[in-house]
Amino acid sequence: MPLQEWIHQLEEGQGAVWIKRFFFLLAFAALAAIYDVRQYKNFANPEAMDSGQIARQIAAGRGFSTKFIRPLSINLIQKHQGETAKPLNGPHPDLANAPVFPLLEAALFKTLPFDFAIRSDFTRYQPEVLIAIFIQVLFAFLLWSVYLLARKLFDEGVARVTVAVTALAEVFWRFSISGLPTIFLTLITVWIVWCLAAMESRTRDQTATNRWFYLMCFLVACLLAIGSLTRYSYGWLLLPIITFAILTFGARRGVSSAIIIIVFAVALAPWCYRNYSICGQPFGIAQFAAVEGTPFFPKDRLQRSMPQNLRYDLNKVTPDQYGKKLSAGITEIFRNEIPKLGGSWVTALFLVGLLAPFRNPGLSRLRWLLLGFIAALAIVQSLGRTQLTELSPEINSENLLVLLAPLVFMYGIALFYSFMDQIPFEFTHYRTAAIGTFVIVVSSPLLVTFATSRPIPFAYPPYYPPYIRDYASWLREDELAMGDMPWAMGWYGDQTCVWTTLDTGYATPSDFFAIHDHIKAIKLLYLTPLTLDVKFVSDMLKGRENAWSRFALDSMVRTNVPPGFPLKHSPRGYLPDFLVLSDRKRW
Repeated sequence: MPLQEWIHQLEEGQGAVWIKRFFFLLAFAALAAIYDVRQYKNFANPEAMDSGQIARQIAAGRGFSTKFIRPLSINLIQKHQGETAKPLNGPHPDLANAPVFPLLEAALFKTLPFDFAIRSDFTRYQPEVLIAIFIQVLFAFLLWSVYLLARKLFDEGVARVTVAVTALAEVFWRFSISGLPTIFLTLITVWIVWCLAAMESRTRDQTATNRWFYLMCFLVACLLAIGSLTRYSYGWLLLPIITFAILTFGARRGVSSAIIIIVFAVALAPWCYRNYSICGQPFGIAQFAAVEGTPFFPKDRLQRSMPQNLRYDLNKVTPDQYGKKLSAGITEIFRNEIPKLGGSWVTALFLVGLLAPFRNPGLSRLRWLLLGFIAALAIVQSLGRTQLTELSPEINSENLLVLLAPLVFMYGIALFYSFMDQIPFEFTHYRTAAIGTFVIVVSSPLLVTFATSRPIPFAYPPYYPPYIRDYASWLREDELAMGDMPWAMGWYGDQTCVWTTLDTGYATPSDFFAIHDHIKAIKLLYLTPLTLDVKFVSDMLKGRENAWSRFALDSMVRTNVPPGFPLKHSPRGYLPDFLVLSDRKRW
């Protein structure tokens, strides 16, 4: 190739494209490195630790099992398999999580040199750092996918600014180090919209063959199934997708809808059968999410209980209680979450843009699809809200609306560009400066984060991995602990731990002794500030869920455990932050 042609390729041709891509990756990697160095913390979300310890079980060849034992899970297994079932004698099957993200993490554990050791000079937990890097790689793929979609629907300018605003959205960076599958689900959402946009466009210009069209329907169904097997509530997007297909795909609407529904159902069937064969519930514990947070099952009461007649107890939750939970959730979403969706002010432009018409009918139809997604996820998020949202109000996998943030940004920035087109800039550089200023302003939350002081790299209280490792090391692998944060005991301590029951052993009937005497003996009790640092009157004295808080207070006042309790030995130096009881001196 002549030198002049080679230089032209670098300046204007394919070489210039690859140089731009390289600098984009370099800039993203630099931003990720700066954020990780300044803002990284170990996992603070129970779901992230739960998913990680399940992935480790899978990677170790123990199947889809868990060391985070919920009393409700024990109850469901015994009710379905018979009272003689011993669900704690071997690996306990997990009934709370969808399988895809733990499987991805397990593949990561098998591929990369993970080191699960926790040392006394702890600052960062190496597996969490590698998981964060993996999620940030997914974030890079998300940005590239957003760019392709925005360029297809709008133009190069809208695509670039959408990528910039998404890449500088502080909430996505917080999710990137959280260990949650949110960015993975956002990537799947963008791909689904890309497929539907292509199908809608080729329906209008009548260029699609039936084979191509139905193959795209199959792809949409597979993506939706993967998302649903990552977070069960994601499956409700099937409703707006089918509605979009019926209204948009013309003569192919019937076959297209049937393909999507059938493929989606077939993809979910094996996992639902697995859950049903274990506990009699196709989605395990997750299908009771709508019950949690109602007056009869506040906070985490349901998962920590072993009801004698679960169906009878569930029937006590009346339709008006579901309605109140939905109403409160929708009110919170419209009051606080939608106006700041994705942590960016660009959402305001999207809301204003709902009144703006598009010349391209495809853009209007996709906007209606996006509104359908928002409506479906708002309802599901409101009804599916559990104690996990209370523990981590914004960064949790129950925050479903954030999955739509890049699409909302895209439409909001399209409106911003329409405003810019109406301004007669004297010089092109003025327009570029205005756009740059806009990006800086909407990205100010991330910039302010960088300007603040560097936080400690672990989420204490209550999570300090060396403490948890020490307590877990007192037990043999086949012994059982009980604690108020079993997700952390399973992840950091690699030790099987039952969530604290609703009673302390003195209720009739007693869930504690139902486990200790009839299923497997509990050798260690571990209570943290989650139990000890609660409100005295409303929680400790009156709250049924805080029986262990009263137990700890009574033990500290008496300087001894109540009579008849099987765990009587406690090491010195942990009160009042922690209460640790064992069957014998193990330290």
